[in-house]
Amino acid sequence: MSKLTKTLVILLSISSVVLCGSVVIFVAMTENYKEKAQEYKSQTEALDREMAASDQRFIEKAAQMEELRIKLYDRIQKLTEQVSDLTVAKRFAEGQRDELNAKINSWGNTIAGFEATISTKTDLLESTQKELDKARAELITAKKQLNDLDSSQYEKIVQIDTLKATKRNLLEKISQLEDNIKTPARPRAAKPVRTVTEIPSQARPARSVASSALKGLISEIGQSLVTISLGSADGVGRNMVFHITRGEDFICNVKITNVDVNKSAGIVELEMSSPRVGDTASTKL
Repeated sequence: MSKLTKTLVILLSISSVVLCGSVVIFVAMTENYKEKAQEYKSQTEALDREMAASDQRFIEKAAQMEELRIKLYDRIQKLTEQVSDLTVAKRFAEGQRDELNAKINSWGNTIAGFEATISTKTDLLESTQKELDKARAELITAKKQLNDLDSSQYEKIVQIDTLKATKRNLLEKISQLEDNIKTPARPRAAKPVRTVTEIPSQARPARSVASSALKGLISEIGQSLVTISLGSADGVGRNMVFHITRGEDFICNVKITNVDVNKSAGIVELEMSSPRVGDTASTKL
């Protein structure tokens, strides 16, 4: 056998050995790749399932977001309409506020004028009240003087009536004496002179204007009448006037309208202050 042939055989043997090793290595690597491919496939399928679930969740979330977006859009539309309405209401309220401010300013000027008028009226009222109090005091003094004059006048009238009665009695006596003188003289007993007019034994003023004043107390105060503790048994009559006092202060007058035996009632006149139960009531001040 030639050297070339031997060399070829050796090379073929070596190639066969190398090829067999490569085939064994390839087969072993192929089995390993299959296991890895199967593992990768399983992982890919799991990832696909997760991706599908993620896509489903995304779709659901997208639907929810779309629904929420629609609701928010409707809410925004309503809020926009409310803002528009509130803007119109605000403008209307601002107009009313301006009108009210103008009215307030006008009322302020009017009130200031009223206050000035009230102040003037108050001063005038106080002045008038002082004049009225003064006039009442003067009226009370004048009425007291008038009562005194009435009492004095009544006494003088009684004295005049007494003097007139005395005068008539004297004239009647003179007339009878003249008749006796004119008749023929005869010795007979003298007749006593009789007169028609009798002379009052004593002139007395009426008790309503008596020098001794009636004096009692207020026993009751009603809505329109004041009751005093004196009646017809004490000499009280209708239209009699009692002066009501509290200490040294004059309170009012009471003109009697109703008379009972032990009490009487009347209306208030010349009231300086409100009468009270226990105030003194007298016909003379």
